[in-house]
Amino acid sequence: MKVHDKQDVCRFVLPEYGKRRLINYAESLENLANSYSFILNEDFNTSRQETLIHEKITENRLVVSKQLKEISKLLEELAKEAYFTSYHMEKHQKQIYKILGENGLQVQDIYVVENKNGYMEIGITLRAMYHDTYLASQIGEFLSKLCHNKMELEKDCVLYVGDEPVTLVFKEEVSYSVLTGMAKATKEGEAFSGDNYTAKEYNGGNFVCAISDGMGSGVSACKDSQQLIELLEKLLESGFSIEAASEMLNDLLLIQTENTRTATLDLCEINLYSGNSVFLKAGAVPSFIKRGKYVKRLSESTLPLGLFTDAKQSKQTLQLKEGDYVIMLSDGVMDCFYEEETDSYLEDRIGMMHYENPKEMANRILGQAIKKSKGKIMDDMTVIVLGIMEKS
Repeated sequence: MKVHDKQDVCRFVLPEYGKRRLINYAESLENLANSYSFILNEDFNTSRQETLIHEKITENRLVVSKQLKEISKLLEELAKEAYFTSYHMEKHQKQIYKILGENGLQVQDIYVVENKNGYMEIGITLRAMYHDTYLASQIGEFLSKLCHNKMELEKDCVLYVGDEPVTLVFKEEVSYSVLTGMAKATKEGEAFSGDNYTAKEYNGGNFVCAISDGMGSGVSACKDSQQLIELLEKLLESGFSIEAASEMLNDLLLIQTENTRTATLDLCEINLYSGNSVFLKAGAVPSFIKRGKYVKRLSESTLPLGLFTDAKQSKQTLQLKEGDYVIMLSDGVMDCFYEEETDSYLEDRIGMMHYENPKEMANRILGQAIKKSKGKIMDDMTVIVLGIMEKS
């Protein structure tokens, strides 16, 4: 359901003063970025070692400049973002104030916005007037009836309303949910796996799953991939797209002053409203989409992160639907099947699986990989299976 139509009016939720400050911050960052992008003059009489240091400094300055410009762009977009409040919801606001007031709740403010996927989000600041306690879910049920759409409470909101004012945020319920199953095995002789992953839903109705494999194995590889995944989560929580986040991670690896470190990144983002999915790969092995017995291989990839500035990453989009499974692997799993006579061996095995539980499917794929390697775990192995389900 779209929030605005031809009769809708545009209302800025962010106060004008706050918007001006964000724009000023953005301009300051842009100026700082331009100063970093200035190329240092090179003295051609310097030694080879000095020349290499000069080139590294120049490369780092350009990378920092690029990152600052990305942050500046994000701040400008936030400052200029206009939220649309529905004409129909404006009509109902008095009704919301009245009915909740009649039931012992004092409403202090209401806003209605459209999230980045184009669906309704409602925020209400309110408190209980007579020392009672109310369930947030009861307010959600009322809003659902009023909007003729199921409204669900944001996960980080309080569940009860008492004497103190609280703000509850409700959003239109998504069309799909994702069930996640994971199976891992650590390389023989190592206490830590170099593979790390994340799988979670972010604001706006997007579910993101990512696997990162650090260079080498053991503690150092684990540390590299763990830091990359943690930074990815923070960037996505801050509002960056998966494309922008992945570019910034590449830049951060590039400007490290220690030995060159690289890491693969395998990203899948699923829009839980539409089912549309985006896959980004940097040095990652193929992923698979299972739809009944049919299996589609997503195999395009590029070099790992941390090797080149402006590194190109493969991007593929796919429409998912009820009953689909997304299978993501680390290279330790895929390597076990490369000696097969046909490239489709793994696809055939996945297509024959009848498990509905993603965890069982992940365990089965990992078990077959270990069997193919004659029980030897020569590299870290990670299998993640995402099951796409429609919400009733």
